[in-house]
Amino acid sequence: MDHPYNSHPLNEELRPLVDSWMEKIRYADEARKPFMETARQCRTFHKTSESFWNKDKGVYKEFMDASVQPKFQFTFCKVFEMVAIFGPLLYYRNPNRQAEPREPLGVIPELFPTQPGMPPEQAQQMQQQQMQQVEQQQKSKHRVDKLTASVLTKVLNYLPREQPGGGLYAHARRAVTEAIVTGRGLLWTELYQMPGDQRKIAGSFFDTVDNFYIDPDCRTPDLSDAYWIAREVTEPAWVIERRYGLPEGALKGHSSSTHAKTSGSAQHREQNKRESKTHDLVTYYRIWSKAGIGHRHQSQSVKGFDNDTIKAMDQTVGDYAHIVIAPGVPYQIGRASCRERV
Repeated sequence: MDHPYNSHPLNEELRPLVDSWMEKIRYADEARKPFMETARQCRTFHKTSESFWNKDKGVYKEFMDASVQPKFQFTFCKVFEMVAIFGPLLYYRNPNRQAEPREPLGVIPELFPTQPGMPPEQAQQMQQQQMQQVEQQQKSKHRVDKLTASVLTKVLNYLPREQPGGGLYAHARRAVTEAIVTGRGLLWTELYQMPGDQRKIAGSFFDTVDNFYIDPDCRTPDLSDAYWIAREVTEPAWVIERRYGLPEGALKGHSSSTHAKTSGSAQHREQNKRESKTHDLVTYYRIWSKAGIGHRHQSQSVKGFDNDTIKAMDQTVGDYAHIVIAPGVPYQIGRASCRERV
């Protein structure tokens, strides 16, 4: 906490922005509570077998009248059976991805009008010349497209096997299992680097739905009207500093404050708590916004929000932004504009 980076003059101006985002994440956590409670119950039935009838903490005691004990006690793990049956049907192995080039449009004479008064023979000859020229250009472009599609096919079939953590198959099966059990499974597509390699490769990685937050104003099932989503991540402080270009030690000492101030119920925090036995762990949030960096938020509790620094940042970044914040850290860990894409 004593690192000079933490006492930067801009920190006080950026603090309202961080506080505002944390407020919105807390609202999102409140909005998702019914889903999370149902997901917790479904997970309980999925993982429970012999402990179902446990008198102290079994599923029977939590969801049924534990005062009435049947004479014969047995269990059918139907949720596990559903996963075992439908999981392989939804994702048995990595698909063979095939990229195909676009077929060129047919060239017809009507696309090349002639000048009024031109003799028919001359007009026909000019049309044929123009058609031949366009056809030649299309053939040349199509050859390049075929070569590009061939390379893309090889790349798309290579990336799922190269991906760490068991490849795309392992991550996808975990996402499919969670989707069957809870109703939602997530794969996050992002760039990564292998150790000792400067190349950046794309991969899709599983993360539990417990770490996923949606704009509480969203009402459509496909999230098309969500103006922001967020992902909760817990990593060693040195990893975060290296990834986002922070000075060494800038996040040291923030682990206790981030765990204390993370959103969600006490039960959710307890389920997701990771004790810092090897590294100084920090919990932070990656936010993808379609409404700027947060200057346009409506906030009742955050003061000092309308300052020139935040306003200038919002105008510079634009509508589409990726913001990284941590509770208890008075500045944005990382920010980037994605003005040209959603």
